[in-house]
Amino acid sequence: MSRDEISLETPVARIASELCTGCGNCPQVCPTKAIHLEKRDGILSVSEIEALECIGCGNCVVVCPVKAITLPGWNDVEIPAQISAALQRPTEGMAVKDNPRIVVLACEWSAYAAADMAGKLRKRRSDHKITFPPNLNIIRMNCSARFDPYHILWAFLNGADGVLLGACPPGECHYGTGNLYAQERVVVLQKALADRGVDPNRLRLAFFTVDDGKQFSEVVTTFAEHLARIPIDIRQMN
Repeated sequence: MSRDEISLETPVARIASELCTGCGNCPQVCPTKAIHLEKRDGILSVSEIEALECIGCGNCVVVCPVKAITLPGWNDVEIPAQISAALQRPTEGMAVKDNPRIVVLACEWSAYAAADMAGKLRKRRSDHKITFPPNLNIIRMNCSARFDPYHILWAFLNGADGVLLGACPPGECHYGTGNLYAQERVVVLQKALADRGVDPNRLRLAFFTVDDGKQFSEVVTTFAEHLARIPIDIRQMN
């Protein structure tokens, strides 16, 4: 505390005050109460972030209706770009109808580490029980709180047959309750997909522990098998 400056390794959310409408969504979901509304001239207030209290979960970014909040490393340009790049790669193995394209948005504290563990187990033991679907695209996310419905829809619109969201088990989220917010958003989005004639089971949320590579393998394999049973002509988003 005696230092003149403190360097933070955690990415800190930023608010563009010229875009902020003072809706009050972000202070309500911040797990550390790092965001508050500041009165400004005129009718609207503006949200401000206390950088030393922000833990970079990204929950505020998702709930901002005008996208006035960004999180370095996981913003609304970088994540869709990664999704697009993953889905532009040539498909592997059999036809897409047999090997559906899957995008996995994986929390780095659980699902991403579990996927890495699965890869290590398969390599070290030549364990044939540890398998991955050929057209699996894993994208590392900082927290399940950052799972944004817009990014999920972007994946579907760019050719994903299914989207799997990998989060920490309830009660074990690194950022508090990010996984619970993710669960709420998935339920709402699945209903919206169903209302528009899209199989809601093309979107799935699964909980993983950091060291369970076998579970990750089983979940993604089962998910791929389900997607393969959906007729290819109704997999595409309208």
